Amino acid sequence: MTWTLDLFNKSLYLEHLEDGGFLYEQRLSLIDDPELTWIEVGEWEARLEAHLDALMIGRAKALDICREQAAAGDAGEMHVAVRIFCRHRNQELIEEVLDQLDLEDPESFEAVWRAVADEMPQEWSDWILNHLEGEDPVRVAFAAKVSGYRRLGGGEKILSHLRAEPESLAAQYCLWALGRLLEPKASWAITERSKTEADPKLAEECFSVLARLNEKEIEEKLPQLKIEEGQHNLWRAWLGGRDQISILHSHASREEEPSQEAVLALGLLGDVSVIEYLIDGALTHEDLASKAALALEAISGARLTEEIWIPDEDEEATPSDEEEGQQRGELIVRPSQDPQRWKQWWEDHRDEMKPTRRFRGGRQVTPMTLVEDLLSESTPHEIREACSVELIVRYGCPYAFERDYPVPTQIQCITQLKRWAEKEGSRFEEGRWYVGGELSKS
Repeated sequence: MTWTLDLFNKSLYLEHLEDGGFLYEQRLSLIDDPELTWIEVGEWEARLEAHLDALMIGRAKALDICREQAAAGDAGEMHVAVRIFCRHRNQELIEEVLDQLDLEDPESFEAVWRAVADEMPQEWSDWILNHLEGEDPVRVAFAAKVSGYRRLGGGEKILSHLRAEPESLAAQYCLWALGRLLEPKASWAITERSKTEADPKLAEECFSVLARLNEKEIEEKLPQLKIEEGQHNLWRAWLGGRDQISILHSHASREEEPSQEAVLALGLLGDVSVIEYLIDGALTHEDLASKAALALEAISGARLTEEIWIPDEDEEATPSDEEEGQQRGELIVRPSQDPQRWKQWWEDHRDEMKPTRRFRGGRQVTPMTLVEDLLSESTPHEIREACSVELIVRYGCPYAFERDYPVPTQIQCITQLKRWAEKEGSRFEEGRWYVGGELSKS
């Protein structure tokens, strides 16, 4: 009887691990899903929490199963197992997992650092930062990601590892962390590295750190940035001034392979002079229409939406479906791609929107409008991303926010950002172009 019960419990714990791992991986994919709001992603977090609770109830036996699957399971199961290790306050089991990690397996590496970052108690900060004392690239990268995500500190140690020229992946993680930690001593070293960095991903991380540190004359570095064009265009929107409009327009309107990111960037930039191009040009282009609609929404906040039916291409209709004239698929709501509706909106609101000023959501941009857009459940993911970056690189906001934080953490961070905007927002004139807390020169 005991043997049978043990087998049953083992199968139950394995099922919780498997289902929890699936929910972890699904949540990651849903963060950018346009059909879900950021609040709705929290439903997957709650479902994962139920599996974690069940494994904690299993105590030592469930912990043993977690230890086995941390070594033999997939990335999702590894994530769940490490979260259970954290809840048991068992650093030794986490060290065992770190021993087997490989930076060339990014899914498993991400699963582990996210598990610790989400679950670690604050008193583990020193333990995390102690991993920066050695030379193991996996542990250095692990500590850098957790520290950057949780803002634990250790910037000088991370910078010293970066100076030692670690392998590309470890360098990328170290740069990412330095940008989140706002390590002031990183400015000169990264400026020098950025002059010769040939790897596009590392070049972007270097630029991101300098922008987040509000480096002087960062605008002048924007044209020389040697990264993938689409991401470069987004940085033009997040950081650039009105002088970027002509560049973005040329990328968006070229005949061969027009840039979708450039279309979106024109909307994020927020100058109303681009509205007519977005309506009459990009919105009528089959490949650009979805980004043009999102760009118009970014400037206007008009909430012009439409419902469309997306047929299911993966499944054939059953005979009963055909008989009833039904087709399998999904009804989705998206920003309107109807030029006539947008023309009417522009005609009705043109006089309300002052030329040469920045607009987001129909309002002249301020730190508070960006915070409110972060909080709004209806703000599209790409616009929330822009808001989170702009608060740092345009206004110098020092407080933490990541769009992939768990929903309760995001809400706490937005509350802190709101307090900062209430206190510091009066320093900034609405609708003006700022970089690093100062008026833009462009």
